[in-house]
Amino acid sequence: MIEQLNRLIRYLAESDITEQALLKDRFDLIILAGNSLPILAHYCSQLMDQQVSSKLLISGGYGHGTKRLIENIKQASILEIEEYQDSESEAKLLKRLVDRHRQSKLGEIVLEEKSRNTGENAEFSFKKVTESKVKASKILLLQDPILLKRTKLTFQQWFTKDDHELYSFSPFIPRLAELNDPVRFEDSNFNGFWERDYFVSLVLGEIRRLHNTADGYGPNGLGFLPHVDLLEKILADYHHLTRCLRSFR
Repeated sequence: MIEQLNRLIRYLAESDITEQALLKDRFDLIILAGNSLPILAHYCSQLMDQQVSSKLLISGGYGHGTKRLIENIKQASILEIEEYQDSESEAKLLKRLVDRHRQSKLGEIVLEEKSRNTGENAEFSFKKVTESKVKASKILLLQDPILLKRTKLTFQQWFTKDDHELYSFSPFIPRLAELNDPVRFEDSNFNGFWERDYFVSLVLGEIRRLHNTADGYGPNGLGFLPHVDLLEKILADYHHLTRCLRSFR
């Protein structure tokens, strides 16, 4: 089961660009979509220090993942309690993390603090870029690796190919080592971020959303996404795991 889950994770976290190419390039804008992983904010600080882009847009209001982000910040002891206990948005929390890790203060950080889900992340980010007239011909998009593929597809509904080059990137892929509770990863830096049931449900839930059925987010379902041709092996893994792990769905 671990091998099959890791195959689904790799698929969901697939990047459009290698890190080597990314660091050699320049982007008009980096967008960090709201998520619960403090290490992504740390990575954004490194990208800004390396001048991959001079502008960072962090999108995220108070959503279903905000409490998890706060718990992960608390666990990692990155911020003082007064810096996160009464936070109004994921964007504000993530900015504090970026600022904590940045070596240089060069560059501009813009916040979008109203969105509550991925669809609103995309819509409100686009409106923020349009209203502020920020140049965004070439964009680097970062998100929780499990959510990256769906987030890219969602953002493409607003940041269309005619006007924007949108590259999704995951600086890491969390590979499972043990399916304990909480789950354990090959890289111990990811241990403690997810409980087993939640993590498995998250991975399987993303495949369900991408699959163009009545239960998905495609045209045959809720209509949030375009049709996605899922690989046969991915679907086979998904169906096998949902049969074996029905309690996690």
